[in-house]
Order: sequence, then C-alpha cells, then structure tokens
Amino acid sequence: MSKGVPAFQRKANRFVADLEDLSLTQVKEASQIVKKNVERLAPRRLRGVGKRGARIGVKYNVGNFGGEPKSFIFAYGPMHFIERKTGEHEIPKRKYRRGKRRVIVIPGIGPRASANHPGSRRPKQPWERGTRASEDDVRNVLQSSTATLIRRHF
Repeated sequence: MSKGVPAFQRKANRFVADLEDLSLTQVKEASQIVKKNVERLAPRRLRGVGKRGARIGVKYNVGNFGGEPKSFIFAYGPMHFIERKTGEHEIPKRKYRRGKRRVIVIPGIGPRASANHPGSRRPKQPWERGTRASEDDVRNVLQSSTATLIRRHF
C-alpha cells in the first residue's frame, strides 16, 4: 500500500515503465516459443539440394513498430517444399558449363538429360503444426507475466 499520493505516483510511473519493457520481453519469449516448436518439427537441411543440402530454419525480428511491440516470424530456406505438397513437374536438362555437359543423376536409374518428377503427396507441415502447438504456451506467457508484474507493484 502507498503512503500518500506522491508515493503512489512513483509506484504507478515505475509500473508503466516496467509494463512497456515487459510487453517487449513477452513478445520475445513468445517468438522463441514459436521458433522452437517449428524447428522441432522441421529438418535442419533439405536433402538433394546443393552439395550439403539446403539449410532450413526460422528467424524472428522483434521491435517497437508503431509504438507497440511486435514480432515478425519467418522461415528461411526452401521450407515451402516440405510445408505443402508439390505437383508433378519436369526437371529440364541442365545447361552446358565450360564445355562440360551437366546431367541429372536419378538414384537407382542413372544419369538422364531430363526427368519427370512425380511431386510430393504427403507434406510435413512443420510451420502449421508448430504454430498451432505453440498457441497455448504463447497465451500463457502473455497472461502470466502481466499478472506477475501487477502483483509485484500493487
């Protein structure tokens, strides 16, 4: 309890300052929860792309945009290949490079000039499943931190 109006004003001013910092902290925590859940369901690398496979992951940017804390969470790498199914398509023959003919090597079949890809039928959907799994945790972070701050100041 406050002893007088000036003490209450100081307490209220500290609460407002902490509340502004808290909301940015809450957004960071919520972003980390979503990132961890999506990365848990997605592979680190996509096979068959490049020499070592294409890297796949999740990043986020947190900041005060328009006066309120916001987070932009996004996937990098060819995440769309494992998120949704792909249709049938032809992989065209490769162009020549420095006099060498580049061919496509199909496992179990051998080298070919072009190939017909059947597409993927069963998507893994790590983004959709990861964000859905983190909804309750994000809600708990946002509610419990605010309640703790209110109890601490008042």
